[in-house]
Order: sequence, then C-alpha cells, then structure tokens
Amino acid sequence: MRTLLAYPNVSEGRDGKVVASVAAAFGAGLLDVHTDPDHHRSAYTLAGAPGELAAAVMAGAARVVELVALDGHDGVHPRVGALDVAPIVHLTDEDRGAACAEALLLADRLGDELALPVFLYGQLGGGRTRAELRRGGLRTLTERMRSGELVPDFGPHAPHPSAGAVLVAARPPLVAFNLVLAPPGDLELARAIAARIRESEPLGPALA
Repeated sequence: MRTLLAYPNVSEGRDGKVVASVAAAFGAGLLDVHTDPDHHRSAYTLAGAPGELAAAVMAGAARVVELVALDGHDGVHPRVGALDVAPIVHLTDEDRGAACAEALLLADRLGDELALPVFLYGQLGGGRTRAELRRGGLRTLTERMRSGELVPDFGPHAPHPSAGAVLVAARPPLVAFNLVLAPPGDLELARAIAARIRESEPLGPALA
C-alpha cells in the first residue's frame, strides 16, 4: 500500500491543551508532534494512504480553525494562517502524482468547507515559495488580495476572520536543522544566511 505523509504547521506552540486537542483530531495516523514556544508553532506529522490522508488533515484543520486565532499572535516564525502550511509529502518519485492529487483535494476542501483562502506553492504553485506568500505577514497578504495582486487558488477571496489563510503543496521530504553562529554573528546575519539556504540550488527552495 502506498503511504503519503502530511506535515501541517499550526500557529500555536504554548497552550498544551490546544496542541493536544489538535493532535487528537488528526486521528490514528498521527506520528509526531513538535512544539516550539518561541516560534509559537507546532508541527504535526501524519501518515496515510492516498484518498484518506486529506480527510485526516481536514479533521485537524477544523479543530485548528475552532481553537486558534491569529489575534495577538507573537511568535517569531513568519505566518499567514492558524493552519499556516499543510504540505503533502511523497516519499518516492513514484508517489509524486498521488501526493499532488491529495494536496489538490485537501486544498479544495480547506477552501470549500472551512472558508480558508488556499495558496499553492512549490511545484503546484508554479514554483512560488512560502516566503513570497508570507512576505509582510497576514496584513500584507490581505492587502495584496484586496488589490488583486494575489488571488487564492481555492476558497474565498478574503482571509478567514480569525484563521487567516493556508499554504498547500506537494513535495518530497526535507531536512530542517538549527545552527549556532559564532561571534560576531547576529540576527541580521542569521536571517541573511537562512534566506540564501532556503532558495539554494541544486537542492531547490525549502518547501516547508
């Protein structure tokens, strides 16, 4: 049986009850939860078969929209939504098509059933990156939507009043890691290095 992964990132990393409630909603396919209070963010890893994984992500997404609001959110990680990103991950090249189909199904349901504007990124989004869509945060995204510069691929043409928008992709696995800069490295240098790595070749842009 083919197995796909989902890696939804939620803009809540400090309220343990909310993090646990969302985890329970994702169901039996949940493999891992990584929570970061500084980023004010939790990343969930789910596994499931094509045709089933999108439904599991939807169950958790509904709980996120119910419990998580962006008002007053002060985490250091950039974000445009309560359910900020929800990529579908294929483990082999043979499963790429199944992952793309599952991601498009998920995007359609997020927009239709939860009234979340959905923006595709990576391969499904014509190569655009999360950074392009997150630039300036939800406030700037809202302005770009109002002006017509950005049009959601699925869902309403205005952000959800409390949950913002969501970014969806189909991608292969990636590795994330942290580094400590030696003096005189500072935050500005760290951000410059991170920006170059995220858009680096030949590995291509980091896709969340």
